[in-house]
Amino acid sequence: MVENDINLIFKLKDTTDSTEKGNRNYEDIYLKHSTTSYTFSNVIKELDKEHSKMGLVGAFDNTHNFGGYQNNNKEMQSLINIFIDKFVAKINDTL
Repeated sequence: MVENDINLIFKLKDTTDSTEKGNRNYEDIYLKHSTTSYTFSNVIKELDKEHSKMGLVGAFDNTHNFGGYQNNNKEMQSLINIFIDKFVAKINDTL
């Protein structure tokens, strides 16, 4: 399960509350895989009381010092793949 993974830390950065657009939580996910540390910035939008939608805003490889907020190159795609494989897959495994 995700909450038992010692290589995964969540940090809530901000919350916005909007009746029209729904609540949004902005958080950073710090993930360490092997010898590399990553930061993934995302937003979670509350759709209703039972459903939310997560969007990846930024991805960073802190060990090798690359990443950013745009999905337009191979380096970013490799970070997105790590996010999916090491984080999203763990969430799916717990459902």
